[in-house]
Amino acid sequence: MRAEFAAGARNAVRACLNIGSQDRVCIIRDRPRTEIADAIAEESRATGAAVQVWTMEDHLQRPATSFPAALADEIARFHPTASFFIGIGLKGELAFRQPMLHLLADELRCRHGHMIGINDRVMTDGMAADDEIYRVTRKVYEIARQAQRISVTTDLVATFSPSLKWVSSDGR
Repeated sequence: MRAEFAAGARNAVRACLNIGSQDRVCIIRDRPRTEIADAIAEESRATGAAVQVWTMEDHLQRPATSFPAALADEIARFHPTASFFIGIGLKGELAFRQPMLHLLADELRCRHGHMIGINDRVMTDGMAADDEIYRVTRKVYEIARQAQRISVTTDLVATFSPSLKWVSSDGR
């Protein structure tokens, strides 16, 4: 595993999906994000979980315009309790991802990490966030989970660096 991915992989596996030795982890990846997926797989195995990895390009050509039944059957036979999708999003691939999500989340009831558009920078910076982010997130969760209504009023002013580029994460 690339050492710089270790903290992000640890957060994805242990903090976000709470993977443990009782889990069976399904990882669906694409070839461009193999190193990130390998880091997630290694960290998942370090918890004692069983891990199975599938590479999209071994089952279809990109852009993926459907979710192959044979792949769905293999995943279902593995009986995952948690899953990750780790890949870039190509135009038209919602026809792959939507049935995949239906299988994993709805049918198999997996905890799922949908890491569409993940890249090295997000993995080393965003996924490796410190404990303060988790503290604040948990505080918001504790308020929101019991609320029937939340009203927020704020004056937000943001300054954006011209060196940064906004990128859509919807796969198009």
